Amino acid sequence: GTSLLVNPVAAMPDWVGWGVPRVLINRELVGSFARDNASLSRGNRDVFEEGDCDHGVAKLCKLAGEDWEEELSSIHESVSE
Repeated sequence: GTSLLVNPVAAMPDWVGWGVPRVLINRELVGSFARDNASLSRGNRDVFEEGDCDHGVAKLCKLAGEDWEEELSSIHESVSE
């Protein structure tokens, strides 16, 4: 959300080197992801998953494999208690 528009959090994606992949899970493009929007379609290092953070992380864990999904489910259960 809005914390991605305010420093120092807004600057964090730019702290990594150019060869490091970056993932933004958010409802909209912000920061350097928004400035570099044209490069997203060219298949560079950036990935933008549009939507809510919880849904995006769940999708990422599903892609990573069953162990990741189970770990995420376990974390959800432990914080829900």
